[in-house]
Amino acid sequence: MDKKEVSPNVLSPLQKLAFKFGATVTVLNVKSGSDENAYMKIDLSLDGVETTYREVPMSGSINESINDFIGKEGCDLLCMIRREKGFLESIFNKSITKAQAYSSQVPLLVLPV
Repeated sequence: MDKKEVSPNVLSPLQKLAFKFGATVTVLNVKSGSDENAYMKIDLSLDGVETTYREVPMSGSINESINDFIGKEGCDLLCMIRREKGFLESIFNKSITKAQAYSSQVPLLVLPV
């Protein structure tokens, strides 16, 4: 997740799912070398849901780092927020969410902004 604000309406399906199953939500920040001090704790407004924040260094690609974390921590579900990209951005930057859909080891919940 990037540092942009996320609307509580976007997170509602995740909140309902986590609350129903008594799950803990872990917010993962994959840290690249260029954002040494960029990590901030993001308040996601998941009322009634235990939320933890973790940070891992990038190993290979973002998707590899996410999959390594999932494997080590034994996660049951991955939730990603899909953001709309402009035309030029979509040409030059590949979709991390789409790549994760093909490589995810666990079910993937994609929430649109």
